[in-house]
Amino acid sequence: MNVSGPWDYTRRGAIYFGLTVFAVITLLPFIWLIASTFKVNQEIVGVPGTFFPRVPTLEHYRFILGKFRIGTFFFNSLALAVIRTARGCTPVSTRAICSPSWSSP
Repeated sequence: MNVSGPWDYTRRGAIYFGLTVFAVITLLPFIWLIASTFKVNQEIVGVPGTFFPRVPTLEHYRFILGKFRIGTFFFNSLALAVIRTARGCTPVSTRAICSPSWSSP
């Protein structure tokens, strides 16, 4: 019989607390990065810096979507992924169809 004592719960709570702190510290740069995309340029380089934008703006998204053809880039990446996956699966599927069993010759 496995009986959990109060120290097991304390130890488990400490582990979960440490993992939560580690996850928050790990995610902070990504949250700051995403929050910075909604800032104006002066707020990004300004001193003192801010974590969240004072006045959110979509200026950077309009610039990127207007200047680059994101749809074309996405389609090219998708086509390349499909072609490479098909090319990688062809020898495996041919071996599976032509071989009577998976035993080595």
